[in-house]
Amino acid sequence: MPENREKPLLSSKLDIVFKSLMADPKRPELIRDFLQAVTDLPSEEYEKIEFPDTHLLPVFPELKLEVMDIRAIMKSGIEADVEIQLFPQEGIRERFLLYLIRPLILQLEKGSSYKFLKKVILIVITDFILLKEEE
Repeated sequence: MPENREKPLLSSKLDIVFKSLMADPKRPELIRDFLQAVTDLPSEEYEKIEFPDTHLLPVFPELKLEVMDIRAIMKSGIEADVEIQLFPQEGIRERFLLYLIRPLILQLEKGSSYKFLKKVILIVITDFILLKEEE
């Protein structure tokens, strides 16, 4: 008689599973609760959360397309990028820095003041040590 084994579930650490769970517009409470737990924003920020396209088109055709895991924009325009990374990759820190800077650059219009930039938050979840304690 064959053993009654349960099939293993997909790990929530996988990009596609993580994105499907956390960026579901039908269940905004998941990302809201997560962001409330890890940020110190006022509670009214979480009243409205939008999920814009995570594909950041290059400014110039010869530049690389950037794809974020989860992009959430809160009520006042504060943007949060949540990334999950299981394995270290060369240039990963630089890539995350780009993910943090790019939304700021896109807010700037010619002649506008830097003081009107909306806050951008980058949350990185890794399955490895990304930064040493002294960094």
